[in-house]
Amino acid sequence: MTAMKKTEVGNTDAHKLKRRKYENELRKLQIGLCHQQDWVASRGLRVIIIFEGRDAAGKGGPSVR
Repeated sequence: MTAMKKTEVGNTDAHKLKRRKYENELRKLQIGLCHQQDWVASRGLRVIIIFEGRDAAGKGGPSVR
């Protein structure tokens, strides 16, 4: 078992690695979404996006009325 270096209260090197991996995956997904957006726009298409889940009911969501 490897020893984890404690950097901050409740924060370990393993936590930072997980965070970095999460951010890398998020970046890949965001780039893919931008490519899809360009593809849709270049063809003059329309898209509807349906949010589903616990937080889809409001409180600071992406839709502004």
